[in-house]
Amino acid sequence: MFRHSFLFILLILLSSGSVTASKTVNVPNGNPVMIDGRCDPAEWKDAAELPAAENYRLLFKKNQEYVYICIDSAKESNFMMDLYLSPDAKRGYTLHASAKLGEQMMKDGKWTDFTTDWDWWNVHGWTANTRRLNSPKEPRFLPNKSIEYQLSRDHFGGRDWRVMFDFLGLEKPLIFPGNGDKLSFDTWIMLKL
Repeated sequence: MFRHSFLFILLILLSSGSVTASKTVNVPNGNPVMIDGRCDPAEWKDAAELPAAENYRLLFKKNQEYVYICIDSAKESNFMMDLYLSPDAKRGYTLHASAKLGEQMMKDGKWTDFTTDWDWWNVHGWTANTRRLNSPKEPRFLPNKSIEYQLSRDHFGGRDWRVMFDFLGLEKPLIFPGNGDKLSFDTWIMLKL
């Protein structure tokens, strides 16, 4: 009985985003996907899955050239994503996906404000799907269910990557893992490539 209770509590903690900093994902080899904002089950059946929160899951896979990540929601919403990535202990990137794509590199151990020092539309070595414009009036964008990233292994380098997810545009802030600190790579998820 105790064993079942322990497993149930562990499952709740994992699904709520309260994962320890030592969470490691062994990223399997898989087939390429179309980066279209649809985490099609047939395309992602060869991926590792990690629950990120009650309504979100993360999918990971790789091939020789790329790492693929899907942030998939159980229901449509207007979420956007800042994917934090560190390919080694010295470098950190933020890869922003919303109506536009942008990249920021950590400088001197700090991140700058969102409105400054971003290299908008710099997608050299990576891409993600963008939100779809619906109308010049509110609501301007169609709701989305998924965000997919394709990241060049050669561009970022490194054998094992650390990642953290900052969900934007939600009613309640969500960072995954829940104890993730934007300035501390060792609190992020380890991707074993």
